[in-house]
Amino acid sequence: SEKLVADMLERTATMASYSTSMKLDYEHQRPLEVEAIVGNPLRAAQAQRADLIRIETVYRQLKMLDSRNRSLKRKS
Repeated sequence: SEKLVADMLERTATMASYSTSMKLDYEHQRPLEVEAIVGNPLRAAQAQRADLIRIETVYRQLKMLDSRNRSLKRKS
């Protein structure tokens, strides 16, 4: 409902800043949860014929960053 969204936005506005779990994983060269956070919801939306070109772009970029991060970890 609109009230729920408004309440969540209000709570978010008063929160202290923090790093997301994916950012922390990236910084510590841990595998990113790209599929769970972006890939699976994206495919579910696409199955319903949603056109999410920006989310697809974010997904591809995250996959590239995750791959690069994993290769850096293997080299260290």
